[in-house]
Amino acid sequence: MSCQNEEKLPFFVYGTLRPGQSNFHLLEGRTQRIRSAYVDGFALYTLGSYPSMLKSNAPRARVYGEVVTPQSYRYDTVMQSLDRLEEYDPTDPDASWYYRTVHDVHLNGSKTVRVWMYLGREEHLKIWNKRIQSGDWALFCQQNDIGPFAGRP
Repeated sequence: MSCQNEEKLPFFVYGTLRPGQSNFHLLEGRTQRIRSAYVDGFALYTLGSYPSMLKSNAPRARVYGEVVTPQSYRYDTVMQSLDRLEEYDPTDPDASWYYRTVHDVHLNGSKTVRVWMYLGREEHLKIWNKRIQSGDWALFCQQNDIGPFAGRP
């Protein structure tokens, strides 16, 4: 499936796609830039060996991650790889495990950038309901002795 009709934005990654995590291999060698970032108004939940991010009205709801800009000639391949990992079907978003949406995130500093990001669904909370208070998956893994190669089940 081609991504030609989709806007070629960078991606905000907050879980196993972050550098040093189990699925970073899908991005390694395919990016032109990786920058630290955060997004407000969202909360992070652990689903076992990977996280889910959902909108939140909670005070100080913030999720940390990176903005990843794929190499232009690999953009479609990267997007397809990420869609597969996140079980997102652009032809049937309502049936997808995660959904991909456009949102603004903050680069560490004051600049904002528009990105694609994958959000979980409310159904995730019915299965697992443990919020990661720090909003940082890498920190959570370190504090809970979750190895960087835990991956998805």
